[in-house]
Amino acid sequence: MICQRLKLNRHNPTPNQTGKLLNFHWNWLNDQPILWTVAIFIALAGAVYFVLVQRTKPAHLEAPEGEVFAEEMPTAAAPTA
Repeated sequence: MICQRLKLNRHNPTPNQTGKLLNFHWNWLNDQPILWTVAIFIALAGAVYFVLVQRTKPAHLEAPEGEVFAEEMPTAAAPTA
């Protein structure tokens, strides 16, 4: 009944539609659906982390000393029964 009066989108409401149970304190953001706001925030945080941290990590393209690549490993002898 409340959903009918407020014309509430039950699957992805905005903070304004929930009676400010969640308040971003920016009116333009309070008019956006909560699910999309959170999803975009997580994607942006991941992109920032990748740009600032992951891109500067060295790529380990060589096997550690004493180990061999899979192409260079000797083949195992077939077990005899």
